[in-house]
Amino acid sequence: MAEDVEKEINKYDNQPNQANETKDEVGPGNEMIMDYTNTFTTWDYFVSRDALLQWVRRVGNENNMVIVVKRSDNVAGKKKARVFLACEGGGSYRRWKEKTKVKRANNDDDDDEKLVKEREMGAKKCECPFLLKGTQLSPTEWGLEVKCGTHNHPITSYLEGHSYVGRLSTEEEEEFVIDMSKCNAPLKSVLKELKRKNDHNHSTLRTIYKLCKKHRVVEYCGRTQLQYLMSKLVESHYVHYSRMCSKINTLNELFFAHPVSLSLVRSFPKVLLIDCTYKTNRYWLPYLEIFGVTSTRITFCVASVYLLAEKEENYQWALGILLGDASLPYRDYYGLGEGFNECHCD
Repeated sequence: MAEDVEKEINKYDNQPNQANETKDEVGPGNEMIMDYTNTFTTWDYFVSRDALLQWVRRVGNENNMVIVVKRSDNVAGKKKARVFLACEGGGSYRRWKEKTKVKRANNDDDDDEKLVKEREMGAKKCECPFLLKGTQLSPTEWGLEVKCGTHNHPITSYLEGHSYVGRLSTEEEEEFVIDMSKCNAPLKSVLKELKRKNDHNHSTLRTIYKLCKKHRVVEYCGRTQLQYLMSKLVESHYVHYSRMCSKINTLNELFFAHPVSLSLVRSFPKVLLIDCTYKTNRYWLPYLEIFGVTSTRITFCVASVYLLAEKEENYQWALGILLGDASLPYRDYYGLGEGFNECHCD
């Protein structure tokens, strides 16, 4: 008896992990029926429900299929906990909104009505009969049974960009994407690294962009970009100054520098490099960057300034703050003279 059971198990283990393609008459014409019964047949037991779902979805991804939970019964008592898994094409589309009637234009007659034109749409549901059943045999054992292993539709060639499979599967992947985006890493490189770590990752750049946008919305907490910037400057102990327009209560100019940068510029005050760029922010304010040079010819960032306009008075305000706050010697060395202490500190 034991030998017969062993032969039966070996017979299933030696079968190739591929689908059998057969043709049968389904509906009005002949359609391709894909049989994956042998692919999902296993004699192993799973330690938990999550382990069973993970194995089924992994095997489904290897065969370009999307397996979803159709129904789950987690009941306590005499009945055993069960979970039914089906193809994403299982079942049929159910309309969630009925067509409504509207009156014709310039007509008050209640009887003269017409139906709203129905929008053309598609659905993934095609009444696919594929069905798996997982049953809890004991507190630490789950078994899998193939109720129906056939599909009534062709299997997709690839899963890239799928709305369900393309999601990031674990919290570790989401944290990795967020951490790399904070380091200003190119999102293409982040996606490439995700695919290198996980061969079954089907995410696209759209998925990465959506996750970064979602994280920014959570971080902002309803604040604007400027309010978020000011809070980060205070949190990171930046030295920052601003000039406001009292009439309309708006921020005109903003100066901020890190304390370490100010310490460096005190040590190397001889050379300052100034560069102004345009169209780098949503407010279209000129962005002024000030750099210093060490004795070994290594450049370092001193300060960043958002200017209202690129005029002499604006440059004098920014450089006056730098020379005054950094306590730099040789104020006249830069050709600025006196009178640069008029600024408003936040």
